Amino acid sequence: MYRALTLIFAMFSFCVSAEDKCDQVVSGYESSDVMYVICDNLSGLTLKEANQTLEHIFEQYKGPPDEILVYFVSSKKLVGVPEKKLKPEDLIGIYYTHDSILTAWPYIESRKKEYQLKWW
Repeated sequence: MYRALTLIFAMFSFCVSAEDKCDQVVSGYESSDVMYVICDNLSGLTLKEANQTLEHIFEQYKGPPDEILVYFVSSKKLVGVPEKKLKPEDLIGIYYTHDSILTAWPYIESRKKEYQLKWW
């Protein structure tokens, strides 16, 4: 019984830490020019971590080279919701391949942070 509980807690811990990375594309959007990632916060990232996060996201991309927009949203129910209909606190970040800028909290000026990323 103890081993089973330990295994369950270990699996739960892995799932929580995997989501905290903000680098998993929502299933079904891997080949789209608009991708969604569920995320709680991006503003604590270093530039190196931001580059690694986007690199991992684009490793999941299955389409032809294209201009791609990545939305980081706070919950799965917000996937597919047009940007104009998202509340400022629901849109955690935006990345656009055309300018290579990741913007955390784009509509909350006091929390807004921009990262100029490299394009690999």
